[in-house]
Amino acid sequence: MSSLLEILSPMPIYSFLIIYYTNSFLRSGFMQKKEMVPQAFIRFFHAFPSGESFTLYLDEKPLAQDLLFEDFTHYFSLEPGTHTLELRHTHTHEMITTKKISVFNQKIYTCLIAPASFKLLTPICFFLEDIRRPLPDGHLVIRLGHFAATISRLELSLEEEKTLFRHISFGELSSYTAFPPGNYTLKLQEAATHTVLFTQSIKLKPYRFYSVYAVGQGTKDYPYLAILPLDGPSYL
Repeated sequence: MSSLLEILSPMPIYSFLIIYYTNSFLRSGFMQKKEMVPQAFIRFFHAFPSGESFTLYLDEKPLAQDLLFEDFTHYFSLEPGTHTLELRHTHTHEMITTKKISVFNQKIYTCLIAPASFKLLTPICFFLEDIRRPLPDGHLVIRLGHFAATISRLELSLEEEKTLFRHISFGELSSYTAFPPGNYTLKLQEAATHTVLFTQSIKLKPYRFYSVYAVGQGTKDYPYLAILPLDGPSYL
């Protein structure tokens, strides 16, 4: 059985040096190289009010498949550079539209499938950046994107008499606005008439990036909705 002296004796100096240099290697060059691998992120959102299923192809390879209305994907990693996005019908593989996109290192994007205009119900792809920015202490940031058919301009409020975004045009995505966390009533209304289109109770947490996407068509099958996903800068 080993004596107490043997148990407490220091490790040989060469073992210590191996451990030291291995740890230094992991902390410096190797780990930094891993962190510096060029990459960007993209997710997809089906915001076109119909029962059609869509599949997105990136550089002729299927990436997001069989998306239905209101479906969000997770973020996919992709290399910076120029890519070709193709929107196709899932079942017939028929091409609907194609779009060249420029992707930059460490940027985060959302590709949103929505009507081409508030009057024209033809699906196209909107390529949007989920912008990283500093957050005020204890606050969150929120923005509004208008992709609801048949409505020209929208407004959004989060509490009584507090309109955060005014006169947001179709296809427009506002800048992020800082806001304190808490429980709120989200109210979406038409800018011209102040007609309330959608209300919902929500809880907003600090140090988060949120987008409110106004979608729908104002019909029984596709009423106006406000979809509130957590944006990538919150966790990527």
